[in-house]
Amino acid sequence: MNLDEFTMSTIKDCIESSTEKEKEDAICDYLEGSGLMKIPTDPRNRDSLHAYGYAIMMYNKYFQEHPESNLDKLFTKSILGRLKSDKWHSMFDCSRIYCAISTQLRLQQDGNSTFNLDENDLYEITDLLTQLIKEKEDLLKKYNIEEGEGYNQGIYEYMAQDNAKLEQQTGRKLIEIDFDFLNKDNNN
Repeated sequence: MNLDEFTMSTIKDCIESSTEKEKEDAICDYLEGSGLMKIPTDPRNRDSLHAYGYAIMMYNKYFQEHPESNLDKLFTKSILGRLKSDKWHSMFDCSRIYCAISTQLRLQQDGNSTFNLDENDLYEITDLLTQLIKEKEDLLKKYNIEEGEGYNQGIYEYMAQDNAKLEQQTGRKLIEIDFDFLNKDNNN
């Protein structure tokens, strides 16, 4: 089984979960890369076969081939359910959710998405994600990844810079936080 077939089979397994809650959890695990897909902890790992861009593109492809799967609605429903849950929220969870949503928004902007995220859901996700990142700010600033070329910044800095790029590319921010510290650090 090649990588595309394996990924499509993984998505199919997620939607065939027995209860609605199990289905939402499985989809969110897939989107986060923490479930069956096992996306590496570092969201910037471009060498990973299961990098976010690939995972989200395959999610869109599956939905295009199986519109009855309701993956468009499950995308935000599962993420909102996870953001509202008390049982998770590590610093990696917020960066993974950020990467999944920002990737989908870029695909939408480029016309490569088979569905668009609901604006009301996006506002709610932005609020909840911003709150979570503020809560985890100290941990996110301390965590630096030393592996890989060009990974000399922490998760917080990565999300700050990517959030600015996302706003330039799509006209929207995903995180409503003042990231002025980046400018101060660069001026020293």
